[in-house]
Amino acid sequence: MRPILCPGPVEESRATGASAAGARPLTAARSSGIGGAADIELQGDDLRSVRDTVLHRIAEAAGKTYDRIFDDSLRDRWFTAEEAIEYGLIDRVIDSQSDLRARIRMRMTEVKWLTGVAETSVG
Repeated sequence: MRPILCPGPVEESRATGASAAGARPLTAARSSGIGGAADIELQGDDLRSVRDTVLHRIAEAAGKTYDRIFDDSLRDRWFTAEEAIEYGLIDRVIDSQSDLRARIRMRMTEVKWLTGVAETSVG
């Protein structure tokens, strides 16, 4: 049995579909991830690649160096909302239900614009 990935309908003997730029489509091995040393090495390489991508994006968004974010990511660190602002993880604190609803509506409008998906009503 061979692994198969079908991201969309099959037309004219080929798969069709779409992917976000940051997506990582996978053809899964029959072993369900349990394999030999070569499989473990490949998974380790992939995890390091994902880690580096995420940490670079956080560093860019937070205005910090990759090395600083990497070092800080080696241990769990809990932030207060104010500390998260100072660190650069967030830009504001939502302190009311109406503010939360407004942020959700704004995000949904962005998603609708990016994806073309119809907007859903939020309480």
